[in-house]
Amino acid sequence: PLPQRFTFRPQRGLFLRDFQREGDVGRHLGALHSVLHKNIHRLGHLAARFRP
Repeated sequence: PLPQRFTFRPQRGLFLRDFQREGDVGRHLGALHSVLHKNIHRLGHLAARFRP
């Protein structure tokens, strides 16, 4: 994971992932959705879970 996607939480003393720094997640989901559709006979039941 990229270090810029984590923020230090002093109250816990840990670096935790900051999902608000992710950017455009939809483009990654689009690629995943495309793979699911190409393998619809095996993975089609998962397609609805990854809608942007």
